[in-house]
Amino acid sequence: MKVEWMDYSGYKEYEQLNPPFEHGVTILDLIFNEGDRAKEFMKSFDKSR
Repeated sequence: MKVEWMDYSGYKEYEQLNPPFEHGVTILDLIFNEGDRAKEFMKSFDKSR
């Protein structure tokens, strides 16, 4: 078995309901917190990363 994970600590932060910002959450957190702005937030990432 091979275990893999992603390090999201360098990603941009958005406003979450309760501080401090938690990077280890699902896309649902972004959608619930940013609503219609979530799509533009995702498009803003550097694709070469």
